[in-house]
Amino acid sequence: MSGLAPSSTLSPSSGASITTSGSFLDSVTEKGRIRITVTAVSGTLVSVTRIHPSGRVIPVRGMTLQPLSGGVFVGWDYEMPVGVSVVYEAAVYDSTDTVNPLAVVDAGAMTWVTAYDWIKDPLEPIRNMPIRVVDMTEYDYVTPTGVHTVLGRPDPITVGDVRQAATGALTLYTETSEERDRLHYITSSGHVLLMQSTQDSGVGNMYIAPTGTLKETRLISLRDEQARIWEIDYQEVGSPVGDGAAFVTWQDVLDQDATWQDVKDSANSWIEFIEGLDSQSPPPVLLWRGA
Repeated sequence: MSGLAPSSTLSPSSGASITTSGSFLDSVTEKGRIRITVTAVSGTLVSVTRIHPSGRVIPVRGMTLQPLSGGVFVGWDYEMPVGVSVVYEAAVYDSTDTVNPLAVVDAGAMTWVTAYDWIKDPLEPIRNMPIRVVDMTEYDYVTPTGVHTVLGRPDPITVGDVRQAATGALTLYTETSEERDRLHYITSSGHVLLMQSTQDSGVGNMYIAPTGTLKETRLISLRDEQARIWEIDYQEVGSPVGDGAAFVTWQDVLDQDATWQDVKDSANSWIEFIEGLDSQSPPPVLLWRGA
């Protein structure tokens, strides 16, 4: 099971508050994420950061100077690391001064606990999926070095540069045709992907760019065999720039709200409504090869 420990709310006298809650696993589409809700009695914009134990402060994707609607902002963080105690902090601003916050509040320390490894698309989180890692044991780190032979001396002169990030190969296992379709879907965009595992694994939050060829192999050479072994060559890279795109359908609306009045009562704007909707829709997949 996946979970969040604990769900936390802090409402100080400044009139602003930030609430976090988990919605990591459901029966239709598994999605590792945390919901962030910020409320404020004053101010029009909000920024949310994630503070790690090392002291790193990371702006949460899609949560920099976002508008408050009726004093409320709702968003999702899909990049919270596994098994790391982090603190979410929200700063509320007036639109006329985006440097000096009106209030700064935090939601207390929390840790995401999950039994899965994950591969995610930070720019299109609907593609995210839990995965079974078969092998990710070897990492290569190249240090660019020039070796120059000098006449009259036996030892050459070398000129080196900063060692590069890791390259390697990721081997995965999928069991069903649905998992196969989803893995094709997440690797087809050309986006930088996020590989998530525990800190003890040495992976943590690793952003990777798939390179070369994606290799798909049947586990057993039978016509209708669904199990697959996958090999993905990758280059470790930095976090991609851009906001994540939301994905909801009208079926999600019908599942959550019985009447149009319920829809109107649930939010003050379409942006707030869409961000707050808990999508149960299965992700689209690539229909090809006669499907």
